[in-house]
Amino acid sequence: MWNLAEREKLYSRKVSEGWAESVAFAPDGKSFATGDWDTHLVLWDAESGEKLRECQGHREAVRNVAFSPDGKTLATVDAGGNVILWSPTTGEQLATWQAHARNCYGLGFSPDGTLLATTSHLHDPKLWDVESRTPVANLER
Repeated sequence: MWNLAEREKLYSRKVSEGWAESVAFAPDGKSFATGDWDTHLVLWDAESGEKLRECQGHREAVRNVAFSPDGKTLATVDAGGNVILWSPTTGEQLATWQAHARNCYGLGFSPDGTLLATTSHLHDPKLWDVESRTPVANLER
């Protein structure tokens, strides 16, 4: 972790025993989440670098993580094409669904947090309504 204004290293932390796949900061900057090849999703305290909690639920590599704009939801996608929505506060799973056939790599929330975009290795972006978990648009070529 770096203080960029001072160009000073604050601390170093190993976040995975294997390959770390993704990292995202909470909107308030107080925590961050990491996903790894070994199916781990971990939330960390940004100031101290200490582990806050590990969330269990993925059976394949966690490819990407993203916080909603209000910071109340954390979304993850995995190599099996699954999306899981989490409570960053408790680590509880809020929802899970199959978004793609396989290898989901990308995801991101809309600025108002009502939509979630996902994509896979097949270049098949989709938009999902976060509340209902239903597809809003399939943007395949």
